[in-house]
Amino acid sequence: MTFRITPHRQFEIGQQRTSSQAGRLAELRNQISSGRRIHRPSDDPYAQQLILTNESTASHFAAQGRAIGSVRSVLNEAHVQIRAAQQLAVNARDVGLQVRSINNSSEAEIFSLELDGILETLDSIANTKHEGRYLFAGAQVETQPYSDVTQETAYSGVADAGSVQIAGAGHIKTYYSGEAVFTTGPGGTTHLLGTTGATGGIGTASGHGSSQLHVQHTATSYAGTSGIQPGASSASRDTIIGAAGTHQLQIDSASGTISLNGGPSFAFSNSDKDLQITGPRGEVVFVDASSIAPGFSGSVDITADGTLSLDGGQTRLPIDFSQNQTLVDESGNVRHVDSQGITQVGVDTVQLKGNSDLFETLRSMRDDLLHYEDFTAEEWDAVVTDFLGDMDSANNHLLNVVGEQSVDLQTLDRLQDRGDELQLESQKRLAELQGTDFTSAVLQLQEEQNLTEYTFATLSGVFQVSVLDFLRYTIR
Repeated sequence: MTFRITPHRQFEIGQQRTSSQAGRLAELRNQISSGRRIHRPSDDPYAQQLILTNESTASHFAAQGRAIGSVRSVLNEAHVQIRAAQQLAVNARDVGLQVRSINNSSEAEIFSLELDGILETLDSIANTKHEGRYLFAGAQVETQPYSDVTQETAYSGVADAGSVQIAGAGHIKTYYSGEAVFTTGPGGTTHLLGTTGATGGIGTASGHGSSQLHVQHTATSYAGTSGIQPGASSASRDTIIGAAGTHQLQIDSASGTISLNGGPSFAFSNSDKDLQITGPRGEVVFVDASSIAPGFSGSVDITADGTLSLDGGQTRLPIDFSQNQTLVDESGNVRHVDSQGITQVGVDTVQLKGNSDLFETLRSMRDDLLHYEDFTAEEWDAVVTDFLGDMDSANNHLLNVVGEQSVDLQTLDRLQDRGDELQLESQKRLAELQGTDFTSAVLQLQEEQNLTEYTFATLSGVFQVSVLDFLRYTIR
């Protein structure tokens, strides 16, 4: 049997080939115009798998870059603010160096105003917001950390820092705890400044900042058989404190005089029931001389009891004249006081050595400047020395925090650079997989156009068959 291809069949084959070539031409033109070689998975399944992998990688590093940028923004702002606080600490220390040699209260007041200005700026720094969140409230970013550091240190944030976990860097602190930034050390030794004779006791104190120790008189009693008794005003107005023998009265019945601690003599009679006796350092007792034994002359040991208080007298601890008395203030901070050497009433400043609150240190110095005239030269030198030591500690601590932030920022920069490199590499690979090879595509387009033209020429020949040729094909 002989098979033949009729002109109609030839036309169908040519039409199919032309349609296929037209599709290929359209595909090549689309690749050239769009710059993309693959538009659907079926175009190249294996390349599509590689494309998806590289797209995921590029997307991952793009997201990491955005996260790093957000963390860096917060950390940079905190870094700027702490650097500003550190510079203020340096300025405050300069003030401390200058106030060591002041001569009068007018100069002291000027420097007090300067420290007050520094405190106001620190208040602004401590309550700085970034994008609506407080930088120094720890993880509790919606809460204002401080109310007014020019008047008190009342921290309302939390101790835990706000942090973000970044792959390759671990947890990066962003929102710092104000306590961790503006105070140094969790505790220290108790140190007292004042005139009562109280000193620091034994043991580690807790908390931060300074407080006021109020030493108050409660009762005076006299040893021996002199017969002298406390006066009517003794409980409320005596200023002496001390165990038996710390203070003494000298009674001379022959001359009819009484003196306190070797001070000036005061005449007395048996009608004096509330006689004020003043000692050489201004200490005062009120005595009832009406019961002095006739003819008594000699020294009388005095016991003057009192109390200690860290909250202005609301709660009082009886003085036991021991090496270590433990007091707890209204904030729960523990202080240790050696009460053996207490000799008079008064208010002492209680500080923690090895522990410093920047705000409290500045407030204490500011207030001490306003009471400059109350200090002796020796006491003032001690106050300034302590202040300079605390400012050195605060400055070093702030520099440490700045250093920690610098390390974190450097780590973020390194991760960002590496992430950018990997993202760029993935994007380049994507471009290679998806992008059109223009040289190859143009050559293929030219080949397809040539084949199409050849196909059209062939079809044209089919339609030009003569009747004689048709009959010859038919007879065969």
